[in-house]
Amino acid sequence: MSENNLDSSPKETGFEGNEKELEDIIGKNKEIKEEKRGKVFTKIGQAEAFIKEQPLFYSPEGIFWFWNAERYCYEMKDEVDLLNGIRKEMGIDTITNRTKAEILTALKQVGREQSPKEKPKGWIQFLNTLVNPKTGEKVEASHEYFLTNPIPHKLGESEEAPELDKLLHQWAVRDGVQDESYVQSLYEYLAYSLTDDLFMQRVIALTGGGSNGKGTFLKVIEKLVGSENCVAVELKKLSSNDFAKSAIYKKLVAFAGEVGYGDLSNTNTLKMLTGEDKIEYEFKGKNSFSAPTITTIIISTNSLPTTPDRSMGFYRRWAITDFPNRFEIKSDVILVVSEQEYENLCLKCVNTLKKLYETHQFTNEGNYDERERRYEERSNPLPKFIEENYEDVVGENTKLQDFTVNFNLWLREKRLRLLTIKQVGQMVRSEGYIVGKRKQDEDSFVGIVNLALRQKKEESLTSEEKYYAELAEQEKLLP
Repeated sequence: MSENNLDSSPKETGFEGNEKELEDIIGKNKEIKEEKRGKVFTKIGQAEAFIKEQPLFYSPEGIFWFWNAERYCYEMKDEVDLLNGIRKEMGIDTITNRTKAEILTALKQVGREQSPKEKPKGWIQFLNTLVNPKTGEKVEASHEYFLTNPIPHKLGESEEAPELDKLLHQWAVRDGVQDESYVQSLYEYLAYSLTDDLFMQRVIALTGGGSNGKGTFLKVIEKLVGSENCVAVELKKLSSNDFAKSAIYKKLVAFAGEVGYGDLSNTNTLKMLTGEDKIEYEFKGKNSFSAPTITTIIISTNSLPTTPDRSMGFYRRWAITDFPNRFEIKSDVILVVSEQEYENLCLKCVNTLKKLYETHQFTNEGNYDERERRYEERSNPLPKFIEENYEDVVGENTKLQDFTVNFNLWLREKRLRLLTIKQVGQMVRSEGYIVGKRKQDEDSFVGIVNLALRQKKEESLTSEEKYYAELAEQEKLLP
């Protein structure tokens, strides 16, 4: 019975001849109505009224989450956002300390009761549609589920993406170095970036010198996944700073740029971030909490950092692909990829993920031994250089500066990071070789670099001197 019928006559309401029962019902409804009307003026009632208009919940971790009806997902908000919403929607004073405290307490209590259901692990949200890549099942997205990572594209009806396919071929394929199967590797990386299920427990590494397409490929990933689902991090900070991990909370992808040789002195954190275990997050001003990580870490670098961890548990986590070509710098290369292609790419990624769930292996990543070899070649190329260019002869010595020049020429040919004489000396010692003291009157490597830089002003550099100048500028040997 609606409220509009409460003032109707007995005949109109169907209660003819039973006026007492009608009066009882009318009285009860008036009591309920008055009770509700009075409840709106309590802080709990105000919180309930606000949440009815703006779905939110207060998580056990002490975080407020607002439902964004346009993106079909929950977004993390602070208390200022919350109080501003109350003030605008309900016209309630949120300035005075007592009122503010009462409102926040009420919202926390009612908001905790509004906790949504957890999204099934591995399901991917494309706009307002949730898809299970294992089965293809689809359901509509709503605030009843705790959704935080919508992909900003709908599923296409085809896997055709000719412009993107052309770009991936240019970046990954080079005769005698990498064949066309490496294009499939890149597609698999794109697919793995979409999921919050780290079932493969991998770090993706894109290696090679500059101007080779790595950065543009990262832009493709960001465009596919959505900028709100991505974050840039420093690998070293993730291992050493307790608050750094908070940056990747509820992010699908974390991009790590150029890494130094010592950035992986602690590998335990990286193993945790790429596994399926819970990790500890800590936000400033809040208690720390543990939650499963959903973030795929993608590193783009010339060379990988050296590691003290020689365990298979470390090496097996790496999926490494080289970008072996070099291109002229052009802006907005990916503008040729249309929205239709991104939609089709979403469908291709869903189908690719289904296959990855079956194989648990990226194309070309190799077995455990091959992954270890590939990592060591890109993090500590010295043993391979010595093997290819030197013989151990008792009683014979090599000047460190000459060795450094030859090593750097070899590194540049391999499109790997150049090194200073100090770094090379440390690496040589770590391999068990003896490095003696240099005589003061010998031409030092830094001295040659100084001369090269002075001559650079006169534009009279030889090719060798240009190399020295390039190395000096890159490594900032001089003030």
